Order: sequence, then structure tokens, then C-alpha cells
Amino acid sequence: MKNFNMDILLSSNNTKDFRKSKNMDAQKPNAQGVIEYLNIKDGGYPRPFDHNRCTSVSPVRQGWLEYKLTSQELQYVWESVEKKKRHYSNELAGNNISSYLLEDNDNWFFLNTLCPLIDIYGSTYGNMGAQIPINNSYPYFMNKWWVNYQKQNDFNPTHHHKGVYSFVIWLKIPIEFSDQNKENSTNSPRNSSFCFQYNNMLGTLQSYVYQLGKSDEGTMLFFPSKLQHIVYPFFNCNEDRITVSGNILLDDR
Repeated sequence: MKNFNMDILLSSNNTKDFRKSKNMDAQKPNAQGVIEYLNIKDGGYPRPFDHNRCTSVSPVRQGWLEYKLTSQELQYVWESVEKKKRHYSNELAGNNISSYLLEDNDNWFFLNTLCPLIDIYGSTYGNMGAQIPINNSYPYFMNKWWVNYQKQNDFNPTHHHKGVYSFVIWLKIPIEFSDQNKENSTNSPRNSSFCFQYNNMLGTLQSYVYQLGKSDEGTMLFFPSKLQHIVYPFFNCNEDRITVSGNILLDDR
């Protein structure tokens, strides 16, 4: 509930300070969630207050996209995983996670999946590439993408990616968040979760948590590369959690 500034109850035509009145009922929202200022028993408001003259301002408008891959897209990603290339773990932040580079033949995934998401992100939140201080215009391209095999106890600490946009695809989630946290006695369970972390406009650290399970398989998150995120471990399961990640850069080569 918002705090009401009682200074507006003072006027040159009214010498009584309503802030000191003990007869003033509390404010509360009505059924529509609109704040009503109730029954000032000492004579009502000094003047009418036009709520239409007040405009809310939200300067920060950023976020990410959730996308459910089609069966064709999923098949292509799995086929790319089966043909994985060289080991890539030594260039990534993951602890004990095995990662391998993938190849996007004829830029199929970039052109058919990532380019539309770049356009959607731009129309929703603004073109992130336009904020980069460079003199020329450059096209986007997928710099690298890779597959991650995460075993129980493995984790990915808080990190961000190199690029303008990045993505993660959950291909295989062998466990359920609810099962992983049954005996986790905490007010912020995180086993088997993916978490974005960011500061709000007041500088307070905020978290957005995805509680992962089998229903998330085939889901992609598309987000600004600088957005910090963390991958929490899972336990008591011998199957791998399989994900694919990648980065999109401006092609100034």
C-alpha cells in the first residue's frame, strides 16, 4: 500500500493541520484496488483532488523472452548436440560441467529461431545493439553456441555472457524442483533452479527464479548478455541435465 502524503490536506483556506487529527480514518484500497481516502470526520477534504492529473512514471523497461521451441527446432538442436565439436568447458564459468561447441549448419537456427526473437525483443524492450557506442551499423550473428552436461552437485556460479543477446535452452531436466526441495528447510529453496539476478532502480538486488522440472524441457530463455544469472545444483540423480547456450554479437569483422 502506498503512503499518502498528508501535506495535500493543507491549504491557505484551512488552518487546521489534518495530519494531527485523531479522527481521520485510515486509507485502504477498494474492490478495484483503487485507494480511497475515507471519511475525514472534521469536515472533509480542504479541496477536491483530481487523480487524473497524476501520471505514474516507470523509467526502467527491460526483461527477457520465454520461447517454447517447435518440434522441428528441437529436432535440429538435438541433432546438433549429437554432432558436438570440441570441448569448451575451460572457457566457461561452470564448475565441473562438461560443455562442447556446436555447429549451426547454414545458420539454420540463427535465421529461423534467433532472428525472429531479436526482432521481438527489439519491439518489446528496444534494440540492445543500438545502445552500443559504435559509429557504424553491423548485423547480428551467433558467435558460438554449446551444449552443457550438468551432473548432480555441479553448478554454474553467478555470471554473465559476452555479447548483446544470449540464450539458454533446457533440453533435458531429469528431476523436479518440488522433489529436490522437500527436505530443504529454508525460506528460499533453490535446488534445481535457474535464477536471474539484477538491481532495481533503488539498487536493491532482485531475483527471478525458475523452478525447473520436466515441463520446462524445450523452453528457451532469450535475454541481454549482461544479465547476471546462476544455475543451482541438483542432487540424488545419476542422469545429466542437458542445456544449450549461445551468444549473439554484432558482426564487425
